[in-house]
Amino acid sequence: MNKQWNELRNSGLLWWINRQLHLFGWTIVYEFDDEGKLEDVYPSKVSYRGFHREAEEKGFANLTKHLADNAPELLKAFEEDS
Repeated sequence: MNKQWNELRNSGLLWWINRQLHLFGWTIVYEFDDEGKLEDVYPSKVSYRGFHREAEEKGFANLTKHLADNAPELLKAFEEDS
């Protein structure tokens, strides 16, 4: 399970999902131990909306890179299913 959460997080997709959930006052929280092992993931109500500038810049950079790296595979899967 840790691999999938790390992949989702590192790709920028979890940031993007949380960005959208903030609109409704929710977020997905992920907690790691001191060794970087995923301990827990859960939804949480929040009073804030959005992330600080550095997190936004990093999120857009990670998501853009993920999309660029995976675009050929995504297109191929779409074409095969169509």
